[in-house]
Amino acid sequence: MIIATKTMFPKLFPIILVSALLVFSCTSKNKGETEGLTMQTNDPELLTSFEWAKKQALFYTHDGSDPVGKWYEAALPDREAFCMRDVAHQTGGANALQLQDHNKNMLYKFAVNISESKDWCTYWEINRYDKPAPVDYTNDKEFWYNLPANFDVLNACYRQYLWTGDTDYIDDPVFLNFYDKTVNEYVERWQLGLDEILTRDRFMHTVKPMDSTNSFHVCRGLPGYDESNPTSFYMGADMFGIMYLAFNDYASIQELRGNSAEAEKFRLKAQRIYNFFNQKWWNGDEQKYYLKMLVDGTMLTANGIGLLRTGITKYQDRFKKSLDGLNIREGNVEGGSYLPKLLYDFDRNELAYEAMMNISAEDKSRREYPEVSYGVIEGMVSGILGLYANASKNSIETMPHLTNKTEWVQINNIPILQSNIIVKHLGNTATTFTHLDGKTFNWKASFPGLHQELIVDGKSTLATTGETLSGAAYSWVIVPIENGKSITIQTKQP
Repeated sequence: MIIATKTMFPKLFPIILVSALLVFSCTSKNKGETEGLTMQTNDPELLTSFEWAKKQALFYTHDGSDPVGKWYEAALPDREAFCMRDVAHQTGGANALQLQDHNKNMLYKFAVNISESKDWCTYWEINRYDKPAPVDYTNDKEFWYNLPANFDVLNACYRQYLWTGDTDYIDDPVFLNFYDKTVNEYVERWQLGLDEILTRDRFMHTVKPMDSTNSFHVCRGLPGYDESNPTSFYMGADMFGIMYLAFNDYASIQELRGNSAEAEKFRLKAQRIYNFFNQKWWNGDEQKYYLKMLVDGTMLTANGIGLLRTGITKYQDRFKKSLDGLNIREGNVEGGSYLPKLLYDFDRNELAYEAMMNISAEDKSRREYPEVSYGVIEGMVSGILGLYANASKNSIETMPHLTNKTEWVQINNIPILQSNIIVKHLGNTATTFTHLDGKTFNWKASFPGLHQELIVDGKSTLATTGETLSGAAYSWVIVPIENGKSITIQTKQP
């Protein structure tokens, strides 16, 4: 959680790095047991980062003995709590670390606590005692809350369904109520519709008389994640981006539930947000997106990196300018923890690798913030491996994003679609996929570049081609893969 005005991060005890051997593999304590996610690679720097991130992230997990149930820390560690924005981000790395039950419990806690008395907010931060964290909450009228958070949690729930295949995320009444209230009553109550979002009262639903020195008054409904100067802040660009993302996700959930009319309604709403934002929040003179609007009407620009994860900056010339202007060493570690996966998604492999090494470096200030280690794991699994799942299509995709420093990498015991897999990339030209346990699914093996054919276990197979998020060409084949099978696909014969 990015809160510049609150308590500073405490100094934690030193984290002892484990072996930096070139090749690392775990030995099971008992036959049939594994020690979770492991890595093998020729790259010692990558391995050291992985080992630290895994150890640090698992240090923050709790087994369910607390009143709140299974959880991991996703806020300042001294709070013993988890925050909406942090959890929404950390779920990606947590999935790879076999923490799906933790993710589900925490997301459920946010969903079940949405209420009209809080103006369709939930609890911004929940502690181990299953209570709203006192540092952020006094009562239902006085509490800290960033308005993008509902939309971020909705998106996290949908991504959980895609990765795990757990249908509770699209069927459970508690989750469905949260989604419905978020895209309807919440939007209406906080006047987030496009016809009023830039004319609304900035300080809505506050205690009267409002105390401008009380953060639970001025920050009860921050329309963005920028918390640096809440009394002068009017609207953040991320408000549009995350709402756009959530409306599309809500439409996808409705499609899965057979509600085609509702799905179409919210696809159109999302498209209107996209059009509105790209027309109103782009500064053509500076060739940058506006980052935020102040209460006096002033609009400030930035490189727009935080918007890229939402898909609202699809104009390629615009997001390329944002990427070209990026300095990975600027800003705090919270924002930096998004960069590895994000940059890999946009095919900036060298910059993504550098960003990952930067935030996980031993001398990096505040690298112990929980979001960092989870972001590093996500950057390796979803970034370097290019690993994604789509439960609705019963498919898993891989795309290698290796740099010259990493000749090969293998990550073992990845839990995905209720299965257990191993993925090994040899450069960016060959992938071996091993299905250790679980049901049959389709593997979409993708590679950068245009290839008329790909070699599937020695047999030439016609490939399909397309463009990545960055507009670069890539090629793929789709093959079914059964439990216990291992398949190698490559761009050409060795």
